[in-house]
This record gives sequence, C-alpha cells and structure tokens, in this order.
Amino acid sequence: MNWVSLTRGKRSGFWDSLSIVAGCALMALSFRLFMNGNDIVAGGVVGLSTLLERRLGWEAAWVQWGINLPLLVLGFWGLGKAAGARSALGSLVLPLLMLVTRAVPTLTQTPLLASLFGGVVYGAGLGLVLSGSGSVGGYSLFARLLTKRLPLSVSNAIFALDALTILGGSWLFGAEKAMYGLIAAFVMRRALDTVLLGFSRTKLAFVISTAHDAIRQSVIAELDRGLTILPGTGGYTGDPRPVLLIALGQAEVPRLRSLVKTHDPDAFIVLTDAAEVLGKGFHREA
Repeated sequence: MNWVSLTRGKRSGFWDSLSIVAGCALMALSFRLFMNGNDIVAGGVVGLSTLLERRLGWEAAWVQWGINLPLLVLGFWGLGKAAGARSALGSLVLPLLMLVTRAVPTLTQTPLLASLFGGVVYGAGLGLVLSGSGSVGGYSLFARLLTKRLPLSVSNAIFALDALTILGGSWLFGAEKAMYGLIAAFVMRRALDTVLLGFSRTKLAFVISTAHDAIRQSVIAELDRGLTILPGTGGYTGDPRPVLLIALGQAEVPRLRSLVKTHDPDAFIVLTDAAEVLGKGFHREA
C-alpha cells in the first residue's frame, strides 16, 4: 500500500465515522423531539427501549446499551471482527447521544405530526449511518446472528422482531398508537431510501425497434446522449432485435418518445427509474 492510498483510506475512514456520528445525532433527536414523548413505537431496539422505559422506568439509553453490548460481543464471535467493528461505533454512540439529549423537550404532542416528522428525521439519520458503512446494532445484528442458526432471511427476521415490538406497543399504549408507529416505520423507510439512493430524476429507456439504427443516430445527435446496444432476439419471430439502452433526464423523456415515434410508430419503449447514474453527463462520485 502506497502513501496516497493510505491517506485516502484514512480520509475515507474519518468521513465514514463522521457520517455515523451525525446520523446517530439525528436519530437521537428524532427520539427525543418526536417519538418517545408521544409513545410511538416504530420497531427496533429504540422502540423496545421506549416500551421498557414506560413499563419499568428504565432509561432508554441504558436499555439500548444493555441490548447492544452483548450483541456486539456475539457479533465479533459469530460474524467476524469486520462485521462487529462496523457495528461498534453506532451501537455505542447512539445510546450515548440519547442520554445526552434527555433534557430535549418533545416538539409536538400531535401523534400524527410526531410519527411523520420523527420518521423522516430518524430515517435520514439511519441513512447517514448506513452510508458511512456503519450500523446501530440492535435487531439487524441480532437478525444476522439468527440467520446463522435458523432458515430465515435477514429481512424476514428483522420484520418479525419489528412486528413483535410494535405489537408490544399496541398492548401497552393502545392500537391507535401502534398505527402511528406503523406510519412512522413507513416514513422512516422512505427517508432511509432517499438518503441512500437519492431522489430519482434519471430514467432508463429500453427501445426495441426495427429502425434502431436511425433512432440511435437521432439520440446521439438530437438528445446529445450516449447509449448502449444490447443484443436481443424476438420471442415470437426469433429474429435479431437490438435493444437500445439510454440513460436520460426526466425532462428529456417526452423528446425521446417523440423522436422514437418519428422513426417507428410501432416501436416498443420501456421506461424505468434509475436510483443513480454515474458518468459523463450525470453525477460523479467525489
């Protein structure tokens, strides 16, 4: 490893750690400003800590440490040092920040507002943690350990644990609060996806036409977009049917439709969202 690559590795590690800490700060603020004061349980160890705090009077941060620390030890043992290390920072920092923010007052007493805004802020924070290659431990780590022993997928195991936690919330706080918890969980997932994938403003177009060469030339000349020609075969005729793959901005879609129809009114066009496109004419990684 040369000096340049070592420096880049250290810089990347610093920004990843900063992203994890910033994400944990947002998650802690969401917990204090919106979720905990309104008895909203959206799953996860954070939701479980709300239940135990209300039922037994245990401080939520200590509950999370009490769950995460044994799981970290099991993670190092059962999943390896790399997976355990990735979970360590977030698992330790999140409860610490929740402890530090104990005095932060609840911002709203309206459960619907709390579930919506709490879900957005919490999901954004979790997205920052995951984008820094981190984890906050909890159910995700426990689920990975479970799947080593049981015939379950990680996503199904997390879903089952979250469902049990939300059911516990309905038993303690009532069915209405559990419904708000489901709203928060949904919004949280959307916010998480947005942070990790961004707002989809880019489309992928698959164009199948007998006039593929004329369309190709027009796309390059008039849209100023590159494209890729994929080999294809007609399912009914068995004839060769090249497929044009074109990445373009959302505002360019009407122009592409018009251009294709000009050359071939019977052309087949499939449009789909692209989470992210990197390269010439699109975003570049820093």
